[in-house]
Amino acid sequence: MDIRQLEAFVSTVKYKSFSEAAKRLFLSQPTISAHVRSLEKELDTKLINRTTKGFEITESGKRLFVYAQRIVELKERAEEDLKSSSGEILNIGSSSVPAISVLPRFMSILKKDSPGLCMRVTVTDSIDVIEKLCDGVVEIGLVGARDKLTECSFIPFESDELVLVAPDTAHYREIVSGKDPVRRLLAEPFIMREDRSGTKLEAESFLVEAGYSFRDLNITAYINNSTALCRCIGEGLGISVMSKKAALFSESASKLLICPISENSMCRKLYIAYHKKRGLGPAAIKLLKLMTTYRE
Repeated sequence: MDIRQLEAFVSTVKYKSFSEAAKRLFLSQPTISAHVRSLEKELDTKLINRTTKGFEITESGKRLFVYAQRIVELKERAEEDLKSSSGEILNIGSSSVPAISVLPRFMSILKKDSPGLCMRVTVTDSIDVIEKLCDGVVEIGLVGARDKLTECSFIPFESDELVLVAPDTAHYREIVSGKDPVRRLLAEPFIMREDRSGTKLEAESFLVEAGYSFRDLNITAYINNSTALCRCIGEGLGISVMSKKAALFSESASKLLICPISENSMCRKLYIAYHKKRGLGPAAIKLLKLMTTYRE
C-alpha cells in the first residue's frame, strides 16, 4: 500500500463516486480506479462492489477505511505542520455538544493570547475523537464520554443535562403537560444518534435503567449530527434524547419542546482529554489550563 492508493480509496468512499474522488484529487477517473484495484489485488480482497448504479463498500472496505482515513489525516497534518509559516498549529477534536456550546469561546480567548496560532477543529463523535487522540491526529479532545481502556486522561470541565426533545406542536404540548410524559414520549417516533456518539451511549444507559430497550422504540431515523437532529425534530420527524445545551443552542430552538427525563435531571460530564504519553505543545497546554480554570 502507498499513500496515493489510500487517498484514492478514502476519497472514493467519502464522496461515494470515483469521478468525484478524481476531481477532488486532481486525477483522472481511470487513475482512481487503478489505485483502488491495486489495493484490492495487494490485499487479496474486494473493497468496493461496482454496479451500474454506483458502488457498494464491502465489509473489508469498511474495515480498511477506518485505518486509511487515519493515515491520510496524519499525512495532511504533517504537511500542514511542516509547511506552515504562521506559527504553531493546534489540532482539536470535539464532539458536537462542546463544539457548539463552549469551544468557540475558548478558541477566541486562546487566539487573543497567541495571535500566531492556527487552530484546526475536527467535529465528530466522542469515540472518534478519542481514537484520534490515541493516533496522534489531535492533541486535545472535548468529549461527552470517556474510555478508561485508553492511555488518555479525561478531565471533567462542565455538566450537561440529557433531556427528551420533541416538536413544539399541540400534540406534543399535550403529552409534555400531561401525566407520565416520559413514557408517552418514548412511544412516539424516535430519532437515534449514531452508535459512537457520547449522547447515544448515555441515552442507552438511561433506557436500560428505565426498563426500556431499543427494541421498544419506534426508531424512524439515525442521525450523526446534533444540528441536523434538532432540525428534524423541529420539522416533526420525531423525538429524541439529546443534550439540553445542543437543543438550546440550535437554530431550531424555537420549534422544540424540552422535557426533563426525571425529576432529579439526568446529567453527564463533558471532558477535556489528552494522551498521557505524548508531550503537549504550548497552545494545547494553554487551552488545558484555560478549561481547567473554567471548571474550578
